[in-house]
Formats: sequence, structure tokens, C-alpha cells
Amino acid sequence: FAPFAHPMPSTDPKWFVEAHASWSEKKPPTGSNPHWLPLESNPDVLNNFSHRTGMPDEWQWCDVFGLDPELLAMVPSPCVAVCLLYPSKAISGPRRQEYKKAALGGSGRGVAADLFYLWQIEAFGNACGSIAAVHSLANNYLQGVMALNPGPLKSFIDGCKGKHPSEIGTKLADAIDLHEVSEASATESTATVCPDREDDTDNHFITFIQKDGALYEMDGMMAYPINHGPTTADTFLSDAVQVIKDDFIQRDPENPNFSLLALCKA
Repeated sequence: FAPFAHPMPSTDPKWFVEAHASWSEKKPPTGSNPHWLPLESNPDVLNNFSHRTGMPDEWQWCDVFGLDPELLAMVPSPCVAVCLLYPSKAISGPRRQEYKKAALGGSGRGVAADLFYLWQIEAFGNACGSIAAVHSLANNYLQGVMALNPGPLKSFIDGCKGKHPSEIGTKLADAIDLHEVSEASATESTATVCPDREDDTDNHFITFIQKDGALYEMDGMMAYPINHGPTTADTFLSDAVQVIKDDFIQRDPENPNFSLLALCKA
């Protein structure tokens, strides 16, 4: 296992260079709103949230039914984001320590200067599903891969471009319109009983996107995005799945609580 393999380029944003050098702990600014309800790993739920905030109808979240090539071939193309729900308690702690050790050792791949990245500050509570959706939609919108309809998400992204992840996280935590849509999606579209907003849930959402020929892992609980190396539009889905197999499922292979959703053009 080698979390990092290449030196950082000089184009990294300042906040990334500082975080990578120190693996700085995310500052926990307080938001004025209550904790967010968790979203279920269900395409109906993420579609409800995404469409109500501005995603066009021709884009859809869909289930990934398995990781074998024949099942991945069933995912519509183009696929521009892969959202992973995984059992966090057995995986996140050791994994983050490995990345921290590598970062403090001075190694690592750099990140694109204009990635849209936000921190999951303490004020969010169980908002990782909403954050994964925002990371997916924002970065594809800013790359021109998809348009966004006028609405709360487009306004939020346009107003936060180029800002520090802590500031973007604080602004999202206090974005009443997006919070209200997330709450409605968590309670209206779910197939199971929605956990309480204060529950200590085990599962955690992250997403994978591609930008400038690189595969990025976007996890608001990490100090910065993880660059997993080269990818293309044609290989993005299989490349993301390979990282998920090697760096997540392999750490807890008997656990059935892994779930993948893909953002695709219908």
C-alpha cells in the first residue's frame, strides 16, 4: 500500500500546501443551525436532493449493483462521480493515520488548484451524504461537465469558488435553503427509518470525481482531497472501483455494508 507516489506540483492551492505540510486538524467552527440528518445510500434520496437543488433532469444517481466488469458495464455512460458509503469505524481511523504519516513524511500527489473542496465541520453532524453530493455536483459543474439550473446550489457554488475549505464548510452548514432540502430528502425519499440527527452512525459517505486527468477522493473529514493518480473519462468508473476495492473493502472484507452510487447522464 502506497498512499502517495509522486511529488507535489507547484500549482497546489495554498490551503492544500499548508494542510499537507502539517496535516493540520480541521478547525471546528460552529454553525448556527442544528445538525443535519443523514441521507440514505439510495438513488431516490440523492436524486431528490440533487434535483431539488439544481441538478438537471438528464443527470441521475443510479445504483452500482456489483464490482465485476459485467455489472459495471450496466452503469450508464458517461459516469462523472462515484459515491461510496462504507463502514467508517473499522476503516477511517487506520487509513487516515497512514495518509497522515505519508503527508508528514513529505510525500504526496498534488491537487488541482481550482478543486472545490469543503470540510465537514462539527456543526454538520451526519451531513456526509449531502457533502458527497455537493462535492460531486460542484466539481462537475465548475469543469463544464454539467450545467446547474438556477437555484440554491448554483448560487452557493458560485459564491464559494476559490475559498478555503473551512470557509466553504461553514457557509454550507449555515445555508438554510440547502439544509432544508437535505432534511426533506432524508425524510421523504428514504426506504428505511431515518436515524436521529444526533445519532453516532457508523457509515460514512465520500465521493470520487475526475479532474484534469486525475482521480480524486473527496472526503470532507480529510484535511484535503486525495489524488489517486491518472484516469480518463472512459476508465474513471473502473479506476474508482479499483481504489474502493484495494483501499476500502480490502480493509474489512467480510463487512456487507458497502454501497456505491454513480452519477450518470441518463
